[in-house]
Formats: sequence, C-alpha cells, structure tokens
Amino acid sequence: MSFLSPALLFGAALVAVPVILHLVMRRRVQQLVFPALRFVQQRRRTNQTKLQLRHWLLLALRCAAIGLLAFALARPVSSGKGLAGSGETPAAVGLVFDVSPNMAYRELGETRLEAAQALGKWLVNQLPAEAALVVGDTAGHAATSAIDRDAATLRISRLATSASAGRLAKSLTDTFARLGQNAADKREVFVFTDLASSAWSEREQAEVKQLLAQYPAASLYLVDVGARQPQNVGLADLKLSATSLAAGEPLVVSAEVRAIGPRPTSPVRVELWLQEDANEVKRGEMVVELPAEETKPASVQFTLAALPEGVHSGRLTLSTGDGLPIDDSRPFAVEVAPPTPVLLLSNEPSEAVFLREAIAPTVGDALTSRRYECAELSYEQFDPQALSAAGVVALLDPPALEPGVWRALADYVSQGGQLAVFLGRRAELEAFNTAPPQALLPGPLKWISREATFLRPANYNAPALASLAEFAEALNWSQFPVQKHWEFAEFREGAASIAGFADGDAALVERPLGRGRVLVMTTPISDPASHPEPWNLLATGEDPWPFVALANSMFDYLAGVSAKKLNFRAGETVVLPLPAGFNAGGVVLQTPAGDSQRQPLQPGQADVALAGLDEVGAYRVRAGGDESGLDTAFTLSCDDSVGNLNRLTPAKLITGLGGERVRIARDPKELASQINVGRVGQEWYPYLMLALVGIIAGEWWTSNRFYER
Repeated sequence: MSFLSPALLFGAALVAVPVILHLVMRRRVQQLVFPALRFVQQRRRTNQTKLQLRHWLLLALRCAAIGLLAFALARPVSSGKGLAGSGETPAAVGLVFDVSPNMAYRELGETRLEAAQALGKWLVNQLPAEAALVVGDTAGHAATSAIDRDAATLRISRLATSASAGRLAKSLTDTFARLGQNAADKREVFVFTDLASSAWSEREQAEVKQLLAQYPAASLYLVDVGARQPQNVGLADLKLSATSLAAGEPLVVSAEVRAIGPRPTSPVRVELWLQEDANEVKRGEMVVELPAEETKPASVQFTLAALPEGVHSGRLTLSTGDGLPIDDSRPFAVEVAPPTPVLLLSNEPSEAVFLREAIAPTVGDALTSRRYECAELSYEQFDPQALSAAGVVALLDPPALEPGVWRALADYVSQGGQLAVFLGRRAELEAFNTAPPQALLPGPLKWISREATFLRPANYNAPALASLAEFAEALNWSQFPVQKHWEFAEFREGAASIAGFADGDAALVERPLGRGRVLVMTTPISDPASHPEPWNLLATGEDPWPFVALANSMFDYLAGVSAKKLNFRAGETVVLPLPAGFNAGGVVLQTPAGDSQRQPLQPGQADVALAGLDEVGAYRVRAGGDESGLDTAFTLSCDDSVGNLNRLTPAKLITGLGGERVRIARDPKELASQINVGRVGQEWYPYLMLALVGIIAGEWWTSNRFYER
C-alpha cells in the first residue's frame, strides 16, 4: 500500500476535535424537585445508560468521518501488477501484431488489422517521447530494435496480413528478447489479436505462460480487436485423389465447406474452375446445404476425367462472399504424365505375373491403369541397352549374374535410375558377396533365415511406405506368413531398413546410390501358389490386397510419383525438379497476380528452389522452348486454420496464460484504464469517498434521532 499524498495523513489528528466537543458539550445533571418515587429513579438510570451509548456511537461516527476524509485525501493505492508499479514510465514497451489471414476479416468496413493499427498508433502517442519501443509481427519479420515513436508509427502503418504468418508465441519470444537480456528488466508487451482459438491453441498458451515465468517483471496486455460475433463460410481440407495422374486416370477433388457463426440464409454454391491455356473454364458446380451444427461441415466432391498430359492448375471457390475472402477459394495443381516404363527381369515370364498385375493390372487385353507400362525380359535375354528406356527396373529372384550386368545396373542407378531387387532362392551367398553385386546391394548377405515370421513395419513414415499409412490398421500382415528370408550381415553407409519382419530382421532395405536408389526386399514375390515350398504367401495368400498396396507404394516411390509435390503452403520453400538435359540459365516465374520474375540457375542444377513466396494461388514456371524446356505449375494455399474465427472467452484465455500479469482491453478507454491499473495500481480514493458519504449520512440520521424531542 502506498499514498499519492501522504502529507494529508496528518489530518487524521483532527479526530481530537469531536472528542473535545464531546467532553465540553456533555449534558449536565439537572436538579429537579420530584417525589422520591423508586419507579422514577429506576427510569432515570435506564435513560442515563441509553444516553451514554448514543453519545459513544455518535462519537465513533464523527471520528470515523474525519479519519476517513484524511485517509481518502491522501489517495491510497494498492501495489500495481504492471511494469513500473509506482507510476513511472516503463523501461521498454513491445507491440506485437497478429498478421495472420484471419486478421483480414472485415466488419463495418474495417479489417481486424486496420483496427489493430489504429489502436497501436493511439497507444504509441500516449507514451513519452523518450520511451523505447519494439514493434514485431507474426509474418516472420524479426522484431525491430528499440525505435522512437515516429518510427514505430511508420512500422505499424506498413503492416499487412500474410498467408505465411507464424505463431504468436514465437513472435512474443523474439520481442521479449529484444526488450532486454536481463529477465529482471521492466517490460510491457501489448499483443493485438482477434482472440481466435486457432491463434491461441493450448500449445501457444503454454509457451506464452512459460515465457512470462522467465520474465517476472513483465506485464502482458492483450488488445482484443476481434469481431464479437464473426460470421464466415469457407473451404477447408482440400484433397486430391493423386497429384501425379496416369493418362486416362480420373481426378477426384474433395473439400469441406465450413461455417462459423450464423448460417447463410441461402444455399452455398461451390464451383470448380480449371485453367485451360490462357482461360479459366468452369468444370463443375454443386449447391450445398449447411448443417445446423457448426461442428459438422458439409462435403463436396468433383470428378474430372480425361485430362490431357501436362500440368494443370485449378481451384474450388465459393460463389457467396463474406468478410473473409481468402478462404473462399482453394487452389490445386496436378500433373498428368505418360506411363512410367518398368522393366521386369525374371527367370521366366510366370514369375513376373504377380508384380505386373499389382502395378499394372489387366482385364482381358485392356489396361485398367496406365500409371506403369511393363516390359518383361528373362535374365538370359537381358541387354544393358534396355536400361536406357526404363524408368524403374525390377530384379525378381535374381541368380548370380555376369559382372558386366551388375556394373551396367550400378551405372544405371548412379545416373538416376531406380532399381528394386527381390532376393529369393536363386541368390547365392558367395556370388552375391563379390564386388560387382555389392556395388548395388546395401550390404553383404549373411544367411537364409528359416524362422517363420510375417511382415510388420514399425511405422509408415518412410516415403516408400507413406501411401499405406492411412489404412495401416487394416493391413493384417500376419495372414501372409513368410517362411524364409535373407539376412544381411551389416549395412553399408547410407543404407537403412525401412520395414521389418515380426522377428526383427530387415524386410525392406533402401540404399541411395548416386542420383538413384535401390530398394531390396529380402524375400521373393515370384513363388507360385503351387510351389511345394514357397518362401512366403505375400502374393498368393487369400485376398492379397496388402501386397498390391505395398507394391504400388514401392513403385510410386521409385518412379517419383509419391515424391511429386505441386501443392505447397504459403511460406514453404518450393522445390521443383528440372528435366533431364535442362541447360537454361534461369526460369521465369509467373505469380497469381500475373507478374513475372526471373530466377537464375547455376550450371548443373538439378532442381529449382523458390523461397519467400506468400501470395496464395497458382504459379507458372517456364523456361526454354524445345523438348528439354520446362513448363510446369504449382500452387500456394493458406493453412486450414484460416477461416476459423471462433473466439476464446477472455476469462479462459487469461487463465490459460497465467492470469496474474495478463490484462485484456478492447478500446482506447479500456486500454487506458488497464494501463493505469497495471502501472500505478488500484486507487482507492473513489471508494473511500463513497464510504465517507455513507458515514456522514449515518451520523446525521443518528444525531437527529437522538436529539429529537
């Protein structure tokens, strides 16, 4: 407890005035001639007792009034929880602005960021001219070092929403650090936010709470600029059936329609647009009825068939407008590629049937999928010249091959080729541990394990297994036992097991080699069901769909289908592989707004990396005009959390952040009040004056009752 005017406490000495008056103005005993009746004397004693009690009560009220008046005029204040705590100017002030796309929500003709900028400029003007200011935002820009008011106002004016905005906790950590390295330094930090639950997740709250614990002398003010009752309809969770399609393969585009706040009075129309040459063509339309429950979004799905070869970009869009347009459209890009040529080498054609039907199934003579185009050769017919036309090569139960064949395969992989090896009964320990095959294999062979087991990947994080992750729980590998498999004595540097058996041995091993890679499966997939001693039942068990899924996942990885990425998040580094033989000195990047930027390339560069892109939409990358030229597209989209404007209640957020040094304000009046309470503390003068008025009123009423006739 402290006082703004401690000298006025001496006024409490005036309490002696009513005491003196009380003693001087005591009523004297009057002598009356009256009969000495005992009842009258008893009544007299009772009256004297009542009069004494009334006099003491009046004395207490009058003393309390004078003492309370002196106490109130001294203006006592409780200790503030703010930075200075004594009314002094804070040592350092930080301003952090949330510039996520949600801050572009427009209400009453003003975006949430514009409201934050207005409050931020007002706050800066309230601070002394000599105050040290730090201004930061969530766009990834480092917070400025200490600047003056004019520079801070200019920095605030230049703020803009960013589709790649990061986390508030990270921006706060950076701002606190720039306010001073000493944790005991006084700091005040103001965060301009819409209180959206997507921005203040439990993780964010925990990190900010921990940050405040590291700076015990700091105070955090949350400036609420969000709409009290936001209303928004947007698209989220856009999914494609595949990013890389085979010729003739249909494209399925699906998304969710999410609504926040009151539902629209009319149905929502979702349209599918596709870029064709220089024009955008509408290829589909759906009308969606939004469910009454906010937690249940509606779903839409479109199917596009017979897309020509090449890279195509498009978008799903809502025809209805609202206060947040950025989530009304979701872009996408896909590539339609010719079938990947796969060379299957086996001892006889029947041994390749399982793998061929898994990756390129046929119905009669017609291919149902054109993702892979398989060519089959026996090891006796193999000519190394055939490797030049192969995108992927598979060795099915290979025997001991000539050294020249192993060297040709090693050269093929080193130059960017992809090789799958399925070891089986024809592999020979001594022959496969010689130098030529070891130039390809991930390590020397140890022996054949005859312990019955089954495939059991520890996880599906490896790229070669990634497409199996979504239905991993349904893959009952124990129904497809493995009776025999090869074991490796050790792995060479860079080689690693990406899937194992239930007994702990390696089932699938990957080894990078030059620009290519080798995948080795330690058990074959070529034993027919009629074989008396099959090594496994992976391809011949009852309903072997897990084998089909595994084979497609492996070959999609080897062919680069699963690694092909054309759709990125805003702010993510875009990496696009360059075609073989590409020798241009640079590429031209065309942005969604139509601007063109030239990106230089170094000689021999295998891919082009584009960083710092933030504009949402479809981009085009072009270079050259001949067969070795480049013409591709990619998209940048915002995170699915954009559009989720559901707000946290102030009380819940304050509790999540620790509560003691966190305050929330919405407008300049509340902000000024919170700053005053935070810095100076709570002033008790108004409350004491109200109490004084009550005491004086009580004294007046009591004295009138006591002295009435």
